[in-house]
Amino acid sequence: MRVWTLCLSVLAVLGCAPVADPQLPPGGIPVDNTEQLLRSQYTGFVQRSRLVIRDADAWSQFWSQAHSNMIPVPPVPSIDFTHNIVVAATMGSRSNGGHSIRIDPYVADDDLYVVVEERSPGAGCVTTAAITTPAAALRIPRPGALVTFVERSETFSC
Repeated sequence: MRVWTLCLSVLAVLGCAPVADPQLPPGGIPVDNTEQLLRSQYTGFVQRSRLVIRDADAWSQFWSQAHSNMIPVPPVPSIDFTHNIVVAATMGSRSNGGHSIRIDPYVADDDLYVVVEERSPGAGCVTTAAITTPAAALRIPRPGALVTFVERSETFSC
C-alpha cells in the first residue's frame, strides 16, 4: 500500500487525508456533470498532493495557492458545496517542462474513484528548462460515499 505524504498545513486547511493506491474496480462509470476548474503547468504547489475539498474556505485557500505566482489572482470560481465537491491533484515541483496531470472521476459500487494520471517526458525529449508545478482541479457532484484516488503514471517518448 502506497500512502501519499501531504504537507501538514494542507491537511489542516483542507481536511483531507492520505489515501491508498487501489485500482479502479471493474464496471466503473465516468461521472457526468463535471467542470474542469484548473489545469495548469505553473502553479504555487511545490509539493505533490491529492485533495478532496468540501467547503468554500478550503476552496478559496486552494485557489489562492494555485495562483500565488500570478498578479492579479483570478477570481475564485463559485462552487455550491451543498451539491458538489472539488477534487484536486498536484505533481509538485518538476525541474523542466513537459509534465502534466489529469483527473478523471468514476463511480463504482456507489463509491467515487478519482483516477489521477501523471505524464512525464522521457529522457530523449527536448523540454523547456523552466521549473513547472502541474496541478488540476475538477468540480464534481457530491458523492454519497467514499472518495478514493487511483494513481496512473506514464513516461512518454518523443
